[in-house]
Amino acid sequence: MIQNTVKDDTGEARELRALFEKQLKELYWTETKMATILSECMVNARSADLVSALSLHALQASHHAERLQQPFG
Repeated sequence: MIQNTVKDDTGEARELRALFEKQLKELYWTETKMATILSECMVNARSADLVSALSLHALQASHHAERLQQPFG
């Protein structure tokens, strides 16, 4: 991702990059929080199908959070 960034150092380019980074950080926070909440929901779920669906969704949210860390690594 870093290789494809615009090398222009105008104020507009900096503002757009800052906005993009802010949105990535917000998405990271959301996916991390969602994985935690879904894990807590699995404890309270009564249906095996629901536990399975919540588990899959929590796993996907964790993978999304890992991928969102890459640009900042």
